Amino acid sequence: MNFERFNEKETEKEFSPEIKIGNCEDISSTIIFYATAKKIEGMWGGEQCEEMAETFRDNIEMSQDLVNMYKTVRHLVNDNEETLRWLAFVVDKEENVKNKMISQIIKHKGLEEEEVRIIMNKFQEMYGIMKEVVNISTINKFIEKDIVSRKEGLDSLKEDIFQAIDFFQPKDSAIKEVIFLPTNPLEKKQSGSGINLEDTYYISSDKGNRLNEIHEFLHSIINPITERVKLSSEDEDKIIGLSPKRLRDDYE
Repeated sequence: MNFERFNEKETEKEFSPEIKIGNCEDISSTIIFYATAKKIEGMWGGEQCEEMAETFRDNIEMSQDLVNMYKTVRHLVNDNEETLRWLAFVVDKEENVKNKMISQIIKHKGLEEEEVRIIMNKFQEMYGIMKEVVNISTINKFIEKDIVSRKEGLDSLKEDIFQAIDFFQPKDSAIKEVIFLPTNPLEKKQSGSGINLEDTYYISSDKGNRLNEIHEFLHSIINPITERVKLSSEDEDKIIGLSPKRLRDDYE
């Protein structure tokens, strides 16, 4: 993948994050939430590993209490899918990581801190039930194999990322680590996302899809720039209207 420089003058790399591959623990809570949400919503099909999706679909039993809790949490986040994914990612992690996510939700989702902490607590309570219902031990081999495969391609991925950095030459980035997460077998094919937790940027992307991997990484550079651009509400509405449905759902 070739990136031409803005200019030919060599400059010292001011943005040089460590590029890593994540581990099973990074995505276990996300998989548990996906299995729960898909079972309740009945939204199956097109997953990264459809065989594993069928196993979850056919072997999970949901209590009405869990269904009600899910619906309550979903209502509290205004049915925002991205907020639910963010909460799922940090629910089993250390308190400082949760606090970083709370700051992101306050910043990007229009909720007050007290509201977000209430939502986090309710999600935590729901997760305690979800992890008793959803057994993910059967997918450990899938994830371990995926991690090995991703690590084998890490050097090549780093080369393309640093070509992109040379092209954009970002300044003043707080990001010190970029972590490519193992494949979530319940995620849709050809999809990707990023989670910015101050000095760490987590990326979910199609394994082996280099364009998707670089696309998601570039959000770590471009998003901070676009956040500094002030748009009128009319301009925002126009941009959202032109966006894919999944993005409209996240920002409306």
